[in-house]
This record gives sequence, C-alpha cells and structure tokens, in this order.
Amino acid sequence: MGPAHLRHPSHTALPIMPDHDHHQTGSGLGKALSIAVAIMAASNVLSKLLALLRMRVLAATGGVGANVDAYAFSFLVPELLNHFLAAGMLSITFIPLFQKHYFKGDRERAWYFFSNLMTVGTILCGACITLGMVFAEDIIRLLAGANINSPDNPAQRILTTRLTRIILPAQLCFFWGALLMGIQYSQKRFLVPSLAGVVYNTGIILGGTLLAPRIGIEGFSWGVLAGALGGNVIIQIAGAARAGMRYRPVFNLRDPDLRRYILLTVPLILALNMAFANEFLFRFFGSRIPGGEGAIASLEYSWRIMYMIVSIFGQSLAAGFYPFVSHLVAENRLDEVHELLRSALIKIGGALMPLAGIGAVLSPCLVTVLLRVGRFDTRSVAATAGPLSFYLLGTFFFAATPLINRICYARHNTILPLAVSTGAVLVCLPLYVVASRLWGANGIALSSSVCMLLQFFLVFFSYSAVYRNARAAATMKSLGAVVCIAAAGTAVCLGIARILPNAGLPVSSSVARCVIVGGVSGIPALVLCLVLLQITRLLDTRSLVRSLFCRISGRPPA
Repeated sequence: MGPAHLRHPSHTALPIMPDHDHHQTGSGLGKALSIAVAIMAASNVLSKLLALLRMRVLAATGGVGANVDAYAFSFLVPELLNHFLAAGMLSITFIPLFQKHYFKGDRERAWYFFSNLMTVGTILCGACITLGMVFAEDIIRLLAGANINSPDNPAQRILTTRLTRIILPAQLCFFWGALLMGIQYSQKRFLVPSLAGVVYNTGIILGGTLLAPRIGIEGFSWGVLAGALGGNVIIQIAGAARAGMRYRPVFNLRDPDLRRYILLTVPLILALNMAFANEFLFRFFGSRIPGGEGAIASLEYSWRIMYMIVSIFGQSLAAGFYPFVSHLVAENRLDEVHELLRSALIKIGGALMPLAGIGAVLSPCLVTVLLRVGRFDTRSVAATAGPLSFYLLGTFFFAATPLINRICYARHNTILPLAVSTGAVLVCLPLYVVASRLWGANGIALSSSVCMLLQFFLVFFSYSAVYRNARAAATMKSLGAVVCIAAAGTAVCLGIARILPNAGLPVSSSVARCVIVGGVSGIPALVLCLVLLQITRLLDTRSLVRSLFCRISGRPPA
C-alpha cells in the first residue's frame, strides 16, 4: 500500500515528449518508442503480479482484523502530505519546464531549475514530515473514529501512530524519485524508472514475509519504507547519474521556473479527484462504523481489487488517448476530438460494464480465488465481497472521467475538471455520512460509486456544453445500449450462479468451487455481452479482445 500513485503502480504512465533530437531518424525514433513501450509493458505486467502477491501476503497475515485496520489507516496522514506536496503529479509539471531549457541548449538553466526544485522541495517536505511525525498521534486522534481512536482500546491508536511514523519518511523518497525519474524520462530513458514500482512492491512483500512473523503488522510498514527508498531513490540516483544529472545546492524562491511550476501544480493539488478522495474517505468513514472492526481492511482489499480491474481493462484502453487528442486539439479538429471521445467511452464501457456486473454477482468467488489464504477466512471473504460488489458498479465512471479531463488539459483548461471533481465530492459527503451509518462498509463503497457516477456526468455534460459537443446525445444513447447489454449478461450470470450451488459440485475446496462457479456462470454471460456488442455494431469485440490480450500479456499491439 502507500499513496495511490505508488501503492498500485500497475498503470505506469509513459510521458509523451516531443522529439527534440534532430539527429535521430524517423525509423530510429520508432524503434526507440517501441523499446520504451515494451519496457513499460513488461514492468506493468510484473507490477500487477507483485501487487496481487502483496495483497495476498497481507491477507494471509492479518485477514480483516484490527491490525490491518491500523495499517490501512496509517497511510492517511502520509497520503494527505503526498497529495498537498504534489509528489505524485510532479513529473507532469516538471518535465515540460525542464525540457524547455534542456533541448534549447541552455542545459545550465535546466540543471539550475532541477537543483532549486530539489532543494526547496526537500526542505519543505522534510519540515512537513517532521511536523507529521511529532503530531502524528494528535492528527490521528482528530481524524480517526472509534475503530481506531477508542478510549477503551488505546493500543489501536498507539499502533496506528507508530505505523504512520514509520511510513511518513517514505514521502521524501517519493518526492526525490519523481524528480529523478523525470530527468530520465526527459532523456528517453525508461528502464530504471520502470523498476520503481517493482522494487517498491517487492519491499512490502519482503517486509510482510520476513519481518511480519517476528514483529507483526509493523513489518509491512518497514517494507513500505525500504521499498520506497530502494525503488525511488537508490536505483533512480544511478539512473539519473547515467542521464547526466548535475545537482548543486540552490535555494531561490524567486526563480521564475519555480514560480511557474507552483502555478501549474496548484490546480492539481486543489482538485479533489476521485482516487485521492476515496483513499481519504473510506478510511475516515470506515473508522466511524459502529462496531466496525475490520471495516477499513475490507474496504482496502475491495478498493484495490476494483482499481486493478480498472487499470487492466479501463486505463489500458485509454493509454494512447491523450497524444491523439493533443494533436487534434492543436490542429483545431474539434469534431474529430468529439468522435474520438465517443469511440473511447464506448470501448471502455463495452469492456468494463459487463465485467462490473458479472464481477458484482461473482464477488465472493472473486475474493476467494484472489485472497483466500492464511487468516483470510470465510468471514473475511464475506466482509470484502460486499463492498467489492458496490465498488464495481463505479468502475466505468472511474476509468472514463479522466478521458474527458485529458481533453480539458489539452485545451489548457484545468478549471473545469477541478471544479467538477471537487464539487462532486462535496455534494456526496452527506451520502457518505448516512450510508456508512446505515450499511457500514457497503454504504461507503456505494457512496464512492455514486460519487464517480456524478463526477462523470457533470464533467461530460459541462464539457459538452462549453465546447459544443454535437455527439453528446449519440454518446449517451450508445452508452445506454451498452448498459442494457451488460444488464442482460449480468442477469444470465446471476441465474446460472443461483442454480450451481444446488447442482452438487464434486469439489470440496472453496477455491476450486469458486473457479467452477465463476467459469460456468461468468464465461457464458461475458460471451453473450461480446456477441451482442458485435451484433449491434457498438463495438468491434474482436479488436477489443486483441487489445486487452496485448495489454495483459505485455505484448505491443500489432
């Protein structure tokens, strides 16, 4: 676990950079880009596997017990710090400013900007981490509910505080790593940056397997710190040095590049995007569920599974969207932008909506197959399957909203996504309060999906009104048809799944039983959806399957 952008580095963004190397031929650039894509794809697959293994190690060690609650909640303060220091978004704003000088021949100015940002950011980050460690218990006492902060169980707050203090210094590693990787991306060097998530996940796995048997859940926290140090600092220093990194201590708050960086970054910080908001809200409200020991843990597991599905089947289909949109916007080909958006939304809907409905029906089987190990018993499965079903309802909206935001960014409009995302979260806060009290962890997951849905429709119709999207109605009509097809597949899956438990399956293993039930009920339902999508010409399902296969296997598309 850890900040959202690093806890699950399964979707590693490949920075889109202009080709400033005039000595590189077209074929050479194509070959270099193919190599970069292959490196990132291989790293992506390995990171997904390690993320799943990491989740299984945690499940085996703690199930959905109070210790995992404390561990999951201990990321709240570090994540707030990470967000407000913009460490996860640093490369987005740093790379263009650095390249502006570097590729115009003023490399001394580029390294001056890097050195100044590194020094100023390190001082600021170090000061915030120090304050966070000193006041960690007071902050937890302020933010946590009775499941973490009960006067009858002070040991839970003490444990959470200790874990928080172990993890907090990792935020400095993430800040340094973002800058060091930014340098390498600027030089079209991708191998070492692609290893950051792999080393980070490995550190947590080793902490859980080697240290947790001796010191308990604290072993995972030391694994977080070790993984962050190794993946984001040690190997990245070596990679940046190969890229010609030059650093000297500089502290200049009046540097125009530093000021420009701050102006570009502030809107990203102020926006309460759904990923960051959910990371905070499920911990905040999960700690307040009456008698809710294990609620934060079950929400953590279910959110991670949902996020993994979004990464594989949603973000993978949108991976090449931004460079095409940027190109079309630059040439003012707005009709083509809107058609590209319509096509991308239908493609993501065609992949995610059937999977979400079928997955919601089969969530107990899905959780059993992925996490049923060690202390993750049948009670843990039941506690996690419920929230997962409700989280899955929001998968399409979680994957689709960033597409519209990217078009706004390509138009240099950061205000619209900021206003919509923040407004949606604020509007949904009362729902979180009521639903968490009425339905516990299920209510929190449902509130998250409703918030994702609201954010999608707000940003879609706001964008369509501002930029006169003539294809808005056609897009909604097509998505409505996809919803109906997904509902049909879900109904078939539900019908078969209800019959199978009474069919006397000749297996005793719960995992084997779930594999059979999931396959027999899920595969026909999924095939039905794919056939209907092809017949209605909403989607070329053969092309879709090839695209997903290439993404999952790490092979570049044909």
